[in-house]
Amino acid sequence: MNGSSANPLHEALKRALKSAMARRDFLALLLESEVFVIGEREDGKIRLAFGERDGRRLIPFFSSAAELQSHVQRTLGTLTMTGRTLMEMTRGANLVADIRSDCALEITAEEIDKLLASGPTHKTVLK
Repeated sequence: MNGSSANPLHEALKRALKSAMARRDFLALLLESEVFVIGEREDGKIRLAFGERDGRRLIPFFSSAAELQSHVQRTLGTLTMTGRTLMEMTRGANLVADIRSDCALEITAEEIDKLLASGPTHKTVLK
C-alpha cells in the first residue's frame, strides 16, 4: 500500500468485507471520514440520490472522489460530508459504500442507529 495514493477509508472498506472486526473498524473510521454523495442543495433542502438492490432502497456514498467518478457515467451534483453527517441526515435508511465496486458494502439502518448511539455527536458539516 502506497501511503501517498492509498485512501485509508477505501482500504478499510476492502478489509471490512473479510471480517467482522474489520467491519467495526471501517464503521468507526467512516464516522470521521469525508465521503462523497450524489445529491444537491435546493431551496435550503438537501436531496440525495438513491438506488435499489434486491428490492431495497439504498443511499449510495463513495469513499473518494475518484471512486465516485469511476462509477457515475454522467455529471451529477455531488456533496461532501463526514460519514457521521450522512448517517445523521439519513437515519432510518440503509446506506451502501462504493455501490458499483467489487467492495460494495451495505450498512443497515439498525447498524447506523447502534453506531450513532454509541459515540459522541459532532457538529454537522457539509461542503
